[in-house]
Amino acid sequence: SFQKGEIITTSPVMQIRRGRLKMYRKSFGGKVESAGEQLFLNYCYGHPNSTLLLFPYATGINLLNHGGVEGSNALLQWASNLPLHHSDWLNWTADAILAEETAGLTLEVVATKEIRKGQEILIDYGWEWEAAWEKHMQTWKSQSGKGEQCYVPADVMNKRKAQVKTPKEKRESPYPPNIKTACKLSQLAFHSHITTQIYNGFDAFNYQPTGSSGKPMPCDVIAKDTGKGGKDTYVVLVRKKKKDDESTTLEPKRTEAVVMGVPREAILFIDKPYTDEQFLEGAFRHEIGLPQGMFSENWIDLS
Repeated sequence: SFQKGEIITTSPVMQIRRGRLKMYRKSFGGKVESAGEQLFLNYCYGHPNSTLLLFPYATGINLLNHGGVEGSNALLQWASNLPLHHSDWLNWTADAILAEETAGLTLEVVATKEIRKGQEILIDYGWEWEAAWEKHMQTWKSQSGKGEQCYVPADVMNKRKAQVKTPKEKRESPYPPNIKTACKLSQLAFHSHITTQIYNGFDAFNYQPTGSSGKPMPCDVIAKDTGKGGKDTYVVLVRKKKKDDESTTLEPKRTEAVVMGVPREAILFIDKPYTDEQFLEGAFRHEIGLPQGMFSENWIDLS
């Protein structure tokens, strides 16, 4: 637990130029268009009228959620007696700080009331952040009519136990564009030297379950078999990237294999990279505000 006024943790902050978080895309005609800002912005502290963003990188500090004025039990302040905090930077311009190659500012998280074991530590992100969030919540639903109507989160597909489709079924009724499949499998197929079966030109193996800690591997369902009793199993093609440090003498160089007899419960839906909710166009992006008086007026360089 923490008592009122006690320092909970500290973190140096890395200075980042706001413009570096801009994203762009090319249209079909080759025109470069703005595509918003990176998710990274949501974890930075700053001011809407400054090019200077500050990213705290100590363990756990980016888990501090917004509690608002009434719900917060901690606040941020500049460190007072730490060698990594250079208070003279508060008098520098944003450009001067951004020109530095090392961190020179450090934050402290201080309890504003007693925080008991098990309580979440909450800070106030500021009225500008809160206003931006409220506006986002009011307008976000309208995005469903602008091309996101096909988006279905992978966890929703898994909770629904959605149909696992063969290639023919996918051609007739595709998955949502963000979805692909993964399988919980033993990696024996990539380490075994003995191949006893061939399926459509690929080394093939019978399904073996993986341990509970095994990471699902991306896979493509290529066929479905209905056995006695009507229980379906699947034939999947699994691909694995060859790691640079992986042995090529003691293990085969196999990076693709077919696994047969895979039960439905071993197949999961996952989001393709950069397609889950936080990457949708129009997803919330806003820097976190610092308490009044902390963000130096010398850093305000945008109108």
